[in-house]
Amino acid sequence: MPSSRPSGSLTYTTTGNFTRWGRRERRRRGSLTMNLSSTQKMLSLIEEIFTARGADLSLIENLSRNEATPAERKAIIDVIAFELCEKGFDVRSEPTAYGLELERLIDFVNVPNLK
Repeated sequence: MPSSRPSGSLTYTTTGNFTRWGRRERRRRGSLTMNLSSTQKMLSLIEEIFTARGADLSLIENLSRNEATPAERKAIIDVIAFELCEKGFDVRSEPTAYGLELERLIDFVNVPNLK
């Protein structure tokens, strides 16, 4: 058995002759904290994009209070999409890590529009 294990939320398990690293189950309370933290990080990144592009920051305020209308959400997605087109792809038109993060932002903002 290894004496050390990787950091993060991984646990070491052994089944028969096979050894593997698996993800630990998250407790409900920890998951809620993670979701709030993730939401704050996403809103922070959206704010950075809006500031850099000179977009209307009041849209982010409405989004953070969950009061954004479908039209406001579409306007937010448009700004993020411009950022994605300009900075989210490598020379082979494959999404970069930043591009994948922008795609997650678009999904985050668009969820209520899909209901």
